[in-house]
Amino acid sequence: MIETTWVHEMKLTRRTGLLAVTSMLVPGGKVWSNDFGASKGFPFGWPAKNERGGQPMPWQDESLNVGNFSGGIETFWPSSMVKAFNAPSALVRGEALPDRLGLRIKELQKKAGKPAVLVIRKGQISYENYEFGRNESMRFLGKSMTKSVLSLLTGIALEKGIIKSLDDSVGKYASRALEKSALSEITLQNALNMSGGANICIPNHCAAPRDDIEKWQWASSGHPVNRLRRTNVDRVLAQWSHGLKYPQGTRYEYNPVDPSLIGLALREATGQSLSNFASDVLWRPMGAEMDGAWLTDSLGREDVDGGFLATLRDWGRLGLLVANGGRANQKQVVAESFILKCRETTGIFDYLAPGKIEGKLLKAGYKNFFHLPIESATWLKFQGAEGQTILADQRTGSVLVVLSASGQEGYNGTYESIFADIVKLG
Repeated sequence: MIETTWVHEMKLTRRTGLLAVTSMLVPGGKVWSNDFGASKGFPFGWPAKNERGGQPMPWQDESLNVGNFSGGIETFWPSSMVKAFNAPSALVRGEALPDRLGLRIKELQKKAGKPAVLVIRKGQISYENYEFGRNESMRFLGKSMTKSVLSLLTGIALEKGIIKSLDDSVGKYASRALEKSALSEITLQNALNMSGGANICIPNHCAAPRDDIEKWQWASSGHPVNRLRRTNVDRVLAQWSHGLKYPQGTRYEYNPVDPSLIGLALREATGQSLSNFASDVLWRPMGAEMDGAWLTDSLGREDVDGGFLATLRDWGRLGLLVANGGRANQKQVVAESFILKCRETTGIFDYLAPGKIEGKLLKAGYKNFFHLPIESATWLKFQGAEGQTILADQRTGSVLVVLSASGQEGYNGTYESIFADIVKLG
């Protein structure tokens, strides 16, 4: 028997530009498309169930990624709003990129599945282009770029005294939730560095591909047969029974536990949801143009591992905030000292320096939920699955945002090569 699943088509009407939603039935199991869903009208929704009745995650069918990653996922996954202000910061068009460079980016978008790309130079837009029927009003899922947003919120909480020190244990701020958890002694700093030591690893980062699925994904995102029901991220952390596999602060290992510990600590320390906190201290002060959204578990707790959505321009504002040392609208939104420490990998953090992390793509380093490109000591990088990327240069203030529906060309240095050419323009 062929399994089927309902997915939805998202179309723009010529008259209003609003989204119209219809449904279509897609047969079979995994669907991989070399046209990124164009032949199906860029559907969105859950992929078809497998022969065992299991429900793959929404990004495991590439033909759904354009639709899911540009707001479609918000129609079937619980989320909370990150409210913008009614007076966004100016982000106007400036000098365009040289034709050669602009054409190179546009060709990358069409061939490698990059629906939205933005380049900011000298505080102005030098390139903004949408492909595959996307537009400037759509929110795009950043996947693990979410962790860098979480990092900025941590820096703000530290500056405001909500968090006293990054050397504090997570348990200091979430003592009740982590009372019986082996994770309680992990420090905020080690969690920010993906160095908490929790006994877990994720696919492509270890030889046990089901480790993350069984220890984390089923509990935080739902079992494949019963997706999203009764999910509770805090319960996973509180009942962690897998222990630690190496001393914290000694080794980098990418995982979903460390960011979730930071998210828990911030919620407990601020006494509010991360969405509300982000609205008050980041989104509005930064001058966001439109509301952001944050995917949540069944209890409304934000998915800090990879669930933040924003428009292309607002992702650009986040990159610009980092490139400008935490400043936006003549205000210091995030302490410059925190931004600078994201590239500080001397002393006890030497093991995180570019070129030092074994197996790290492109020999990048890592600190405070930011990737550290080896190409330049003034670059910081937001990075997410399927090629989501923001590169920010603190010397020139240049920013490249790539919102992607496919991992093609996303991890082989193509973005870094393009960004190097952008930075050379000054």
